[in-house]
Amino acid sequence: MLKKKIGFIGGDKRIACLYNMVKEDGRNPEAYFMDVEDSKDKLPQMLDLDVLIGPVPLCKPVPLLNAKEGSYADVYEVVNKMKPGSVFAAGIIPKELAEFASEQGISVFDYAATEEFQILNAEITAEGTVKIALSNGNKTLKDAKVLILGYGRIGKALCNVLTGFHGDFTVTARKVKDLSYILVNGYKGIHTADIKQAVDQFDIIINTIPALVLTKEVLDCVKKDALIIDLASIPGGTDFDYAQKRGIKAEHALSIPGKFFNYSASTVIYKILRNKSILESD
Repeated sequence: MLKKKIGFIGGDKRIACLYNMVKEDGRNPEAYFMDVEDSKDKLPQMLDLDVLIGPVPLCKPVPLLNAKEGSYADVYEVVNKMKPGSVFAAGIIPKELAEFASEQGISVFDYAATEEFQILNAEITAEGTVKIALSNGNKTLKDAKVLILGYGRIGKALCNVLTGFHGDFTVTARKVKDLSYILVNGYKGIHTADIKQAVDQFDIIINTIPALVLTKEVLDCVKKDALIIDLASIPGGTDFDYAQKRGIKAEHALSIPGKFFNYSASTVIYKILRNKSILESD
């Protein structure tokens, strides 16, 4: 039975950890633009690989590969060097790039689009958010009043984690259905449109909404000693310049799983790739 030739490209500590997991399986994966031993900072003429595994997000921004500091690679050039019939697995793959890869005969698998990744990644993100809050706030989570903006996967995960701290937290949502679920689960909830009237009572504000919600008008009502943790992808949901002007501590906390819990985060990706038979031998 022939083993698949596997390569890794770019990413943070979780992709480096995933690379080491595959090595421990007895494979000899190739590495490009990574902070691991034997990683190359230049692509060969042809990537003679069956599977190439990239980071999440793949680009930062398009068409630049999300890679270690000081590295540069164009993701379209990467795809051009892959052989037809191979698989490119990464997270948050731009639609245009996926279409381009398909035209070259390359299969694309976006592991970040799977339900398993999104649920488990939300749990890891929630725990990392708590770590940030404990490190930067001036109150314990039991004493602090916390506002969670948004009741999606990460918002739900934050509720689960904060419940364990017996914290005093409130969750916002826009849909009546979500507000009903919030109340049924025993949480306090308010409509997202009403945060301006309520935001002055909170010590920690955690945003999960990928839209500008902490505007100048809302920030004018936020306590100056409050801590804002924004989890939304770039550009975030906070007017960071205005928050700084007001002297409010606001952190744009991106890629939390890779920063704090790279082993757990890489295990999630590893299991998904194994379950999809992407790492299995031919």
